[in-house]
Amino acid sequence: MNQNRESEQRKKAVIISYTAEAAALNRQLCTALQPEYDCTGYQFDTFKAEGLSPFHSAVPVVGDAFNGRKALIFICAAGIAVRQIASFIRSKTADPPVVVIDEEGSFTVPILSGHLGGANELAIRCADILHAVPVITTATDRHGKFAVDVFARNHNLILTNMQLAKEVSSAVLAGRTVYMASDERFVRLNHIPKDCTPWTGQNQAAQEAPVLIYITPEADVNPDYPWERTLKLVPKQIVIGAGCRRGTAAPVIETALEQFLSKHHLDMRSIRRLCSIDLKADEEGMAETARRLQVPFVTFTSLQLEKAAGEFSASSFVKSVTGVDNVCGRSAVCGCGNGGRLLFPKEIFGKVTLAAAMVPVDI
Repeated sequence: MNQNRESEQRKKAVIISYTAEAAALNRQLCTALQPEYDCTGYQFDTFKAEGLSPFHSAVPVVGDAFNGRKALIFICAAGIAVRQIASFIRSKTADPPVVVIDEEGSFTVPILSGHLGGANELAIRCADILHAVPVITTATDRHGKFAVDVFARNHNLILTNMQLAKEVSSAVLAGRTVYMASDERFVRLNHIPKDCTPWTGQNQAAQEAPVLIYITPEADVNPDYPWERTLKLVPKQIVIGAGCRRGTAAPVIETALEQFLSKHHLDMRSIRRLCSIDLKADEEGMAETARRLQVPFVTFTSLQLEKAAGEFSASSFVKSVTGVDNVCGRSAVCGCGNGGRLLFPKEIFGKVTLAAAMVPVDI
């Protein structure tokens, strides 16, 4: 597998400190958070410290962290951290996790993206390292209740509606019924989380207006669940295998992909990675499409593709060019890893050929 295009790497973290005392904590965290985090420590240049990159203004450092969705850890007063991040805050779904630690290392406080970004967990991790007290303020955590955004992040699911996510949390905190179900063709829901009730098809007569959490990679919610207040969670489980004529531009590939997904009623957000043969590793249109989708572009050798499990349509022409009889379907299955299966075989959309495979999801 070509690792150069594989973006599923370690999480990145930026640690910012201002004083000599804080610099020692900075270095300690940079070391202790490895290998889970690829850490870069920054120290205010008035108090330069060995092993930490000096900065005069934190603005470009913070801006880069927000743009790259890198975790931010400030070792300073909370007010300083708030002022530094204020102009970069966009939304719960886009902002990185931000944690503030006092200079004595006594408290770790998540102040942004506690659930979706994982700031709460990062604060707890830092507290374990420093023997500090994590200060968690989110209501569901304080009451030990189910949090749908944490559930989604832990299971690699995409939240599709933040307003409905808030309604779910409100219902849980108020003790109201929240149902959960999945599209069993794609997702096996083996365990219903605490504070949720399995939807059986028999409880639609609930007197209260119910809230349903429905897990599916399809673009439309199952018609058996017609409620307006249905929060769809999209699993990142669809692997796209692709081929194209040399030099095909990204917009052409993206249009073909949209047509393919629309035909099969798949949500664009369900795409896990884009795959092809290594002969296409330098195909910029493919790479740009993957970047826009924010997924890895992964390529395989012809020998790897030949070992893909399943039945694939064979092309003698494709084999004469690539050394393997099928690129799209085989690369999609290879991109799933163990247990993946072909979902939709190769289809041609002008200059682009596409196939889809599915990574099994068990919850």
